[in-house]
Amino acid sequence: MKIQTQLFAKEYLNLMMGIFFKRPVFIFFGILGIILLFCFFLGWNIEGTTSTPIYYLLLALFLLVVNPFIFYRAMKKQIYSNPELTEKITYEFTEKQMKLTGETFTVEIPWENIKKIQENKNWFFIQQVQKVMNFIPKSAFGNNLDEFKTLIRKKGF
Repeated sequence: MKIQTQLFAKEYLNLMMGIFFKRPVFIFFGILGIILLFCFFLGWNIEGTTSTPIYYLLLALFLLVVNPFIFYRAMKKQIYSNPELTEKITYEFTEKQMKLTGETFTVEIPWENIKKIQENKNWFFIQQVQKVMNFIPKSAFGNNLDEFKTLIRKKGF
């Protein structure tokens, strides 16, 4: 089965921001930032000093504004420094392997080298090694979606 995809910069940014900020640690940091912001503006003092410390506000701003901005800039830099992310890629799935053919590369990955395949509402995430993952929108499969799901189940994912 062959499919063709192309990930656009905006689509990649939205996907990565969604994945990143749904992690429990970042949800915790967001809640902590909101609590600190409320504490500062309502004058609540957790430490029992005479005035609310300014670092409540500074830490809240870091957690709620600076941290997401730094991540956004890093993802944007990653997109523009790695043109393979936004190339048209043809995926060919066979019983033995997954073959990726882009405008500047060709890679054949045996199913044994694929660590994990995850699925969400709109995407498949195919993880090869710890930091290498392919993102395939479900819409790219068209009528072949059931065939792909059957293949990955047969391969043990």
